[in-house]
Amino acid sequence: MSKSPITVQQWIESLPPPHPTVPNIYTSPLRSTRKFLPREISLQSDDASSHCSSVESVLELRKPDPEAVLLGLGFGPPRGSNLVSRIPSRFLQPSKVLTQINIDKFLEQYGDGKCSNQQ
Repeated sequence: MSKSPITVQQWIESLPPPHPTVPNIYTSPLRSTRKFLPREISLQSDDASSHCSSVESVLELRKPDPEAVLLGLGFGPPRGSNLVSRIPSRFLQPSKVLTQINIDKFLEQYGDGKCSNQQ
């Protein structure tokens, strides 16, 4: 096998540019005349990165709230129900050990206003 007088790179550069046999109606003429970018030019321009981050922020805003999804599917208490009624009464008793926890204050905020379960 004999050596070729030209290198592979020279042979590739001498090849004619590929021409499509069927015209593509989806590519614009401007796009087909565009040349490749040199290696020194960055593809990550400031414009492209800000556009990408704004798209990501829009997608982030469209993420559903997991709690709202579960409530919409029927998980959780029925709407308008008293949330405190789902708590077992033994948890609504005043604690002798944890005296800084005020059950009545909790019930005023979330429940019926009075700790009816106290003994």
